[in-house]
Amino acid sequence: MTEGAAQNRRKNAPSLARRLRWYMPFLCMTAAACSSVSEITPLVDSGKYQYHNCEQLSGLRKAMIAKRDDLKGLINKAEQGTAGALVGAVVYRSDYAQTLEELTVIDATARTKDCLTTASWRSNAEIH
Repeated sequence: MTEGAAQNRRKNAPSLARRLRWYMPFLCMTAAACSSVSEITPLVDSGKYQYHNCEQLSGLRKAMIAKRDDLKGLINKAEQGTAGALVGAVVYRSDYAQTLEELTVIDATARTKDCLTTASWRSNAEIH
């Protein structure tokens, strides 16, 4: 192979920067899609709490609310630091979404069992 042909081939070959320019949007879209999957489809069994009584459901609900508030605080704290939004999204967001889904299932189960919840409380005040 002659030296002129080798130079011609190097000249026509796409540079690394040119190749990366075409791949970066694809990589960014892929990363964004992967990070949002856990928030869209948290998997919680809808029958997970069907054998719990109202008292157990109430205790579980209180524990899940405490966990939700704790995770929300950690997410807010992480977002204040350098690269905190990324840390919050990677570490805490999936647990936060899972906890919200658990609360939804616990509330739905409590409604089907006619448990007394904050939504079904009746006032003991009389209207005169």
